[in-house]
Amino acid sequence: MAFRHELSDGHGSYTGTFVSEVERWQVGDVFTTGDGRALRITAISASEKSIDRPAYTDRWNVEAAGSGGFVTAERADPT
Repeated sequence: MAFRHELSDGHGSYTGTFVSEVERWQVGDVFTTGDGRALRITAISASEKSIDRPAYTDRWNVEAAGSGGFVTAERADPT
């Protein structure tokens, strides 16, 4: 099953969607977007419901994870 996560910046502006087979993510986890950007989850909240947008599992505030290599998924806590 695929889970859709709505991505937003530090100001709450929509920045994209991340689709993952992994349901449970937490603050501090790092993932790589389809265009190769490594992002870190800084906050997780409920996604706003709207008939004009697709359904999301939740909303993530994200920031650049830093320079360097590509991370497919780096979990802060592997459990």
